[in-house]
Amino acid sequence: MSFCALSQVTDLLNPSGTEQFGTLVTALENGNYVVLDHMYDLNGVSNVGAVFLYNGKTHELISTLTGSTANDQVGSGLIIPLKNGNFVVRSVYWNNGTATSAGAVTWVNGTTGLNGVVSAANSLVGSSTNDMVGSNWIEVLPNGNYIVGSPSWRNGTAASAGAITLGNGTTGTTGPVSETNSLVGSSENDYVGRVVVLKNGNFLAQSHSWNNGNVTDAGAVTWCNGSAPVTGAINASNSLVGTATNDRVGIEDITVLANGNYVVSSSRWNNGAASAAGAVTFGNGATGVTGAVSSANSLVGSSLGDQVGNDRILVLRNGNFLVRSRYWDRGSITDAGAVTWVSAVTGLSGVVSSDNSLVGTSANDAVGQYIPALLANGNYIVGVPAWDNGSLQNAGAATWGNGSTGITGSISQSNSLVGTSANAYVGGIVTELTNGNYVVSSSNWSNGSAVSAGAVTWCSGAGGLAGEVTAQNSLVGSTSYDQVGTQVTPLANGNYVVTSFNWGAGSVQKVGAVTFCDGSQPTSKVVGADNSLVGVLQSEMIGNGGVTALANGNYVVVSTSWRTGTAYQRGAVTWGSGTSGIAGHITEQNSLVGSRDQDNIGNKGIVALPDGNYLVLSSQWANGTTLYAGAVTFGDGQNGTAGQISQLNSLIGSSANDQIGSHGVTILRNGNYLVRSPFWNNGSTMRVGAVSWGKRNVPLTGIVGPDNSFVGSIAYSNIGIGEPRILANGNFVLYNAFSTTWGDSERGLVGFCTNQNSLGSYGGNNVGVVEVSDNYYYVISIYSLTNPYTYQFRSVTLCNAVTGTSGSPNTCNSVLGNFSTPFANTAYNAQHGYMVVGQPLLNKVSIYDPLGAPLANSQDESNLNIAAEGKAELEVASGCSILGVIASTGPEGIRGTVNAKVWVEDEVPDYKGEPFVARHYQITPESNPGTAEGRVTLYFSQLDFDNFNSHPKSIEKLPTSGSDTQGIINLRIGKFSGVSSDGSGLPGSYPGEAGEVINPEDSYIVWNAAYSRWEVSFFVKGFSGFFVQTNANALPVTLVSFSGSQLENDVLLTWNVTDAQNFSHFDVERSVDGKRFSVLQTVPYVDQQALYNAIDPGAAHYFPGKTLYYRLRMNDIDQTFAYSRMIPVRIAGDRNDVVVYPNPSAGKFMVTVHSTEGELADITVVDLLGRVVSRSSARVSAGKIELDAAGLSSGSYTLRIEVQGKVQSRVIVKR
Repeated sequence: MSFCALSQVTDLLNPSGTEQFGTLVTALENGNYVVLDHMYDLNGVSNVGAVFLYNGKTHELISTLTGSTANDQVGSGLIIPLKNGNFVVRSVYWNNGTATSAGAVTWVNGTTGLNGVVSAANSLVGSSTNDMVGSNWIEVLPNGNYIVGSPSWRNGTAASAGAITLGNGTTGTTGPVSETNSLVGSSENDYVGRVVVLKNGNFLAQSHSWNNGNVTDAGAVTWCNGSAPVTGAINASNSLVGTATNDRVGIEDITVLANGNYVVSSSRWNNGAASAAGAVTFGNGATGVTGAVSSANSLVGSSLGDQVGNDRILVLRNGNFLVRSRYWDRGSITDAGAVTWVSAVTGLSGVVSSDNSLVGTSANDAVGQYIPALLANGNYIVGVPAWDNGSLQNAGAATWGNGSTGITGSISQSNSLVGTSANAYVGGIVTELTNGNYVVSSSNWSNGSAVSAGAVTWCSGAGGLAGEVTAQNSLVGSTSYDQVGTQVTPLANGNYVVTSFNWGAGSVQKVGAVTFCDGSQPTSKVVGADNSLVGVLQSEMIGNGGVTALANGNYVVVSTSWRTGTAYQRGAVTWGSGTSGIAGHITEQNSLVGSRDQDNIGNKGIVALPDGNYLVLSSQWANGTTLYAGAVTFGDGQNGTAGQISQLNSLIGSSANDQIGSHGVTILRNGNYLVRSPFWNNGSTMRVGAVSWGKRNVPLTGIVGPDNSFVGSIAYSNIGIGEPRILANGNFVLYNAFSTTWGDSERGLVGFCTNQNSLGSYGGNNVGVVEVSDNYYYVISIYSLTNPYTYQFRSVTLCNAVTGTSGSPNTCNSVLGNFSTPFANTAYNAQHGYMVVGQPLLNKVSIYDPLGAPLANSQDESNLNIAAEGKAELEVASGCSILGVIASTGPEGIRGTVNAKVWVEDEVPDYKGEPFVARHYQITPESNPGTAEGRVTLYFSQLDFDNFNSHPKSIEKLPTSGSDTQGIINLRIGKFSGVSSDGSGLPGSYPGEAGEVINPEDSYIVWNAAYSRWEVSFFVKGFSGFFVQTNANALPVTLVSFSGSQLENDVLLTWNVTDAQNFSHFDVERSVDGKRFSVLQTVPYVDQQALYNAIDPGAAHYFPGKTLYYRLRMNDIDQTFAYSRMIPVRIAGDRNDVVVYPNPSAGKFMVTVHSTEGELADITVVDLLGRVVSRSSARVSAGKIELDAAGLSSGSYTLRIEVQGKVQSRVIVKR
């Protein structure tokens, strides 16, 4: 073994020669892992570097790959895992003889490894000094191949010509980099080596510094097949190339389209004497594009400085794209600008013009400067606020474009919505509505003599709107500087809200207005108190805090400067209907309002909850004379919340500067939420912080404290200052400088932060929470503290995402390090469920395995909180030991606090003359212990079983080794419901006389050689004491398997038996709660028959959406019996129409169908081999059809009924 010992934290044995063992650790897809020491010494040669491959299950060293020359530093360029489980080693400083830093990239089989030294025989290598092969990172393709970029590679005398090599992900690629295995540059400083991967798995070599012969920096983009190497020198026959100095083809980011095609932007490309005319070239992702960039294969500019392609390519929602060229000159009209629509399938070539583009008409129109608005239907709107309408400068325009065909020609009022006054800036803001239409906001539009009165114009998303902005087609202001349309908020139902916080009521300036508008049709009205929510006093600026759209289509308006009388900045939050809006003035009757100056209600905004409700964040609200106490108010999304803030309707602070809600709200995946208040003070203990959990649909109210919130216990711990990390399972983690705390998304957290509920309550600089699987995350701590003043260790802690991890970092839950030594790397092995931690300055690699702890001692206990559908280890924190694993399953899965306890008797005990294993367990969920469901795995040692086997009354033996099949078959679980009355945990101490015998699946009884223990798993409903035993009067039959599944409206049960002797029959039993069973039917045993089945007819009809539980009572001829394990079957619902009864039947089946009286039904019966054994027709009578099965042999069949063209199948059993 390569382990020092077997426990939760174990250290790998350092191979001889290591100096910084663990510089990098990497887990592979196949479960093995790689450890790097780039400073490894070999036979006295320093720093050759080494890469060690380990077996992920046994931790045995598989192989060692090293350098051979001083300072080769093999692996220093990182390890790159491939998706097939293999990996690539990047060694940019590897020396090839006298060629220093030639570089090497080595493919390694992730299963068998690679022993030896890096060489051209096993690696892709450079041949010259400073080739640094692999220096430009390594890209892994979807097919498992990989791309090696080497921009510094020397091609003969051409330094830094560069090369790109496709590596085979299954076998690797070896030998010196050359034209025969790579795409290469041929001139000095070509710097070939940058790669862009396409969506179809092919890739592009982007070489904008490539020299085309004597033409420097011409640039090139080369299409490459991701499955076959592209080799040779870059040239016009294999690449898209520039032909003039500084063309720099491909210098901008390449745009990869959704269909796999691509777009190359080259804004510096020269069109003859027109420098920097620019070009955009469409490339087919399956074949590429080659040759010199020209108007024959590209969209190009024709004037000096057109810079076509300078602005980012904009991909439409239907996949086509727009080319924006704001600097394009229209003849002598400079910077008129152009926007060109291009098909994502065929591309476009030629010179940009009004024939293929939407273009400006005046100098500095700069069409394309503003990013067009994209509609969900694929159409688009080009906003050009600087467009000149004749002599009217900056009148502005908004032009609708068809996303399937585009729009061309000059902007005019015949194809665009335009302004008719100077500086109207129409088109500066375009807002897409949720129903596909859009609105154009023109807050500087002038209404006659009313300068900057503002206008908002509705437009159809299917066809746009052309013409002038007027009061007849728009919502408008009537007074100078009303600036209607400062903001537009789309609502979820397609309507929208216009905010105009500078709007004036006559001579009273800036009272503000918020106007509701119908999103399905034009609005033509003047903003006023009859149609808008408006202010009364100067500078109230109603709506200045924004409008928030709710999930249900309604909305909320924040007006932080709202006031009454001489008061100022009290603030108000007003709810509005998403179908009718709200108009008039703000009052306490229609709004949530502040009660003191500078309350600034809603100053931190509105949080829209997924259910349509909302939260109002008012961190500056004063609680009486207590300033900045802060409040978070739950708002009713259907009717709004009005009045003044108090603890009756809000979560509030009680100390100055508590600032409740100051750091926002985090919405959890289930709709619950967390309110973060890191400045909350606990009396005189300053800024301990608080996080308050709120349940969806339930108002969170009261004064923040440990009764309703999770709060800090140390001054300046600032609980809630960091954004909580939401885990994949929906739970969350809070972290700050002192601790990390796990929280259940359905139950939340309350109380003080302590080491009973948090990791490191004094903790120290937790710098990150990294999620590694659905069940685990790890916390990296810069240092930990035993008290606030003494430094001790750094740590990496693997935490359970279902239960959390608490206490101080220790060897039971963490890998600890020396305070002066940082960690280099941490990797999680998802295949085997453990963490690998490298500490190179300690020359150490540690494995933390949460399941690797020793078995618990007698009367050890484990207490944990488990989330729904979660899985957790039953660990004993104090003793660093383990009882087993528990997982929540089914509709009544375990949730909340669970207590597990183990007893280990001094001698093998017995109950009613039957011995049981001395190690026995009790598991008790706090919630619904009698009905909770779960999968339990209990751990036992071989000594536990050996002692049982030595008991004189143990006639049937437990397994003596992992290969003891009969011993595995003999194992049973005795289950005694409830809790031990006297704390002994013995069978007689549980309520009731009889227990239940569970026969686990044989495949669930496993010997784990790595941990030297037995792991016995089984499903249960209702929790209890658990005892391993065998049956002294065992039935002469072995149940090999037992399963059930829904088949149409029925449940099909199937089981397999062997070794039957003197056996009588099976009673098939069903329960709706897992506790009370009734017999469905009796199935007789047939000599030598192994496979049996039974049908629960119409189960989906009678129990739609329920979980049913089944078990077998297996009866011997002498009337002894035993029960199988219980299996749950989740019923998806009534599949309706056809119900067969009785089923099984010895003669006739009655089939009920939902059909017209007298309708003809075709009936087909098919046996288990798929052969048709019967065909007939019958008329539906009183909703029934009778099937005479007297001629069928005993067994199972599929019955197919076709009525009115609809075919349904049911399984029937003929006795």
